[in-house]
Amino acid sequence: MDFRMRIQKNRNDLTKGMKKVAGFLLKEPAAFAANPARKVAEEIGVSETMVVRFCHALGYKGYGELQKEIRDFVFNLKNHDKEEHTDQETLAIYEKRMLEDQANIQQTAKMVDPQMFDLAVNKLAEAERILVAGRRSSFSMAHWFTFMLNFVYGKARLFRQETDIHLEDLLAGSVLVAFSFYRYDLDTLWLVEEAKKRGIFVIGFTDSSISPIVDYADALFPVQLTEQSVPDAAPVTFSLLNAIISGVYAKNPERANRHIDAYESRRLKNFFID
Repeated sequence: MDFRMRIQKNRNDLTKGMKKVAGFLLKEPAAFAANPARKVAEEIGVSETMVVRFCHALGYKGYGELQKEIRDFVFNLKNHDKEEHTDQETLAIYEKRMLEDQANIQQTAKMVDPQMFDLAVNKLAEAERILVAGRRSSFSMAHWFTFMLNFVYGKARLFRQETDIHLEDLLAGSVLVAFSFYRYDLDTLWLVEEAKKRGIFVIGFTDSSISPIVDYADALFPVQLTEQSVPDAAPVTFSLLNAIISGVYAKNPERANRHIDAYESRRLKNFFID
């Protein structure tokens, strides 16, 4: 289990100061690799003791053990980038971009918690109603996921702030799926907070295991890349969503096929002429 997975696993036990250290580590791992704890603490604006406590909270014996892992991580990342640059010099731009997406998808797949994945799939497959929320750069993800959930299961609705009455029509056993990527939309965060107050199960997709949505998500899927970039995160997120849809389908293939057949029937009737 590397430092990123440890942060994700222990996020609820981290203090506000420790989360500040975690955020800096995720964004600037090279700073940890190159500097002593005192220097890192100065850059973050916390005490050296806080940095050491953070290491202990993640299960490391001390800063030295974490630093050794970070150094190996940075070294391997740099070597991978060099090899990738050499290999891609003769590739067309579409090949470069697609290979980068492939590498990010593979990296994220290794970070997915199987128990979290199964929990999310089970909750979606058993939900009375599903509300999917994502605004601005996250809207396309929310829209596609809503469509696919209705394609194989039904009961999903896309949240639209201008027309919705928010959570008033969600029943016990409902699920809220929320997409929250940097910069984090305040309306989505408000919606998630309200859902938690009402006891609604929340599934969150975000770009960091310490983003604002973390405190409210019952099942969290952080797409943590080297840099916070929605264009880079989007292909990875869509791949993860597709895997979840496959999981929902597999829970009850007969029901899913009935929904698919019904959708195709409506589509042919309403949108095409024989």
